Amino acid sequence: PLNGFESNGPGLQYKVSWRQKDGDDEWTSVVVANVSKYIVSGTPTFVPYLIKVQALNDAGFAPEPAVVMGHSGEDLPMVAPGNVRVNVVNSTLAE
Repeated sequence: PLNGFESNGPGLQYKVSWRQKDGDDEWTSVVVANVSKYIVSGTPTFVPYLIKVQALNDAGFAPEPAVVMGHSGEDLPMVAPGNVRVNVVNSTLAE
């Protein structure tokens, strides 16, 4: 987050926007307080998203931000790994 001097005025907030990279959906946006993270829940597992974060304060919005790509979170595995082999080298090392 920006500090008080960098916010260029009172009322610092962020507009966080996202949408699936390969979808035709509109941007979903939320305005949040001056925080360092925002968690979006209810997304499908490991899907690419386009994301942008724009600062705003009581004077208005900052310039339009660059769009970056990220991925939704991973999930628990559906099956256990198979064909796993371990070679014990010594009491503190295995390959």
